[in-house]
Amino acid sequence: MSSTSTLVIRPATAEDLPKIARFDIRANPTHPLISTPWANLDDAYTVFLPRYKLFFSLPWMHFLVAEQVKDREKEIVGYAMWKYAGDNVEPDFNPVIPESANGALIGYVVGEMEIHKKGMGVEGLAGLCPLSSFFIYRA
Repeated sequence: MSSTSTLVIRPATAEDLPKIARFDIRANPTHPLISTPWANLDDAYTVFLPRYKLFFSLPWMHFLVAEQVKDREKEIVGYAMWKYAGDNVEPDFNPVIPESANGALIGYVVGEMEIHKKGMGVEGLAGLCPLSSFFIYRA
């Protein structure tokens, strides 16, 4: 008997955020904030998950997930995130950086991103992240 699968796009829930954070890390393995400063990718996850929880809590950040449904089993296989609406003020994000991480390098990369964002007229981390945050990733 053959089985079929369906791809469902739905609003993300808070329970989806751990998978979304892992997608971001796995989909961008050469990004300087992922590939360089961490002793291992689990350290990156300890920073990325709180970042996504913060974004998810903001009324002007929106998330969708792509969910594959096959034989009554559901698996998230991708996500989209975007910023929408007029006035919004991004709260500070000051994560606990694991001791094994290269904090100086993280500071340098984030500083360079801030310079680049100002040149683009983008303010805050949330303003830049959605420019490239649609991922379909299959482990």
